[in-house]
Amino acid sequence: MKLWIDEVFVHGFAHGSTAKLGGKKLIVSFTTGAPATLYQKDGFFKHSVEDYLPQFETFAALCGLDYQQPVYTCGIGYTDRGNEEAVNAQKQQAREHAARLVAAIQAAAA
Repeated sequence: MKLWIDEVFVHGFAHGSTAKLGGKKLIVSFTTGAPATLYQKDGFFKHSVEDYLPQFETFAALCGLDYQQPVYTCGIGYTDRGNEEAVNAQKQQAREHAARLVAAIQAAAA
């Protein structure tokens, strides 16, 4: 992330009067290793996933980007490769995440 910030998030490209990113749409997509239950006010992390997103909205505003709803999936953590059932469940979660991301990209492009 730091390398990306150093090379992309520069004045004149990402922001400023000659910026190139303005007007584009931003969809933040990610997975977490921890399950959704840990991302609750009374959960282990004491914050919801949404509590971690304002910095992306701020980044979008600075760069003139149209911030879209994020696409995320919780609970895609390490799976013992010897447990075929768990591996298949994880693959299914990844497919579902990818399908939701594709749908969000298509909606944003429409």
